Amino acid sequence: MKKQVVPYKNQKENKKKQVRQMFDGISKDYDLLNRVISGGIDVRWRKNVVSYLIPEKPKKDYLI
Repeated sequence: MKKQVVPYKNQKENKKKQVRQMFDGISKDYDLLNRVISGGIDVRWRKNVVSYLIPEKPKKDYLI
């Protein structure tokens, strides 16, 4: 039997919402750190990903 892991047991939100909140809280710092560590190459990576996605026109639901 799988054990359900909840990041913060004292909060009422479900695991998915808690994880989303956690990443929302660190996303700006992560982006800056990623930019510094990668020497700016992350900008090119992101542009490459977008260039692959544009012809496919994915629905927004897939990116959530």
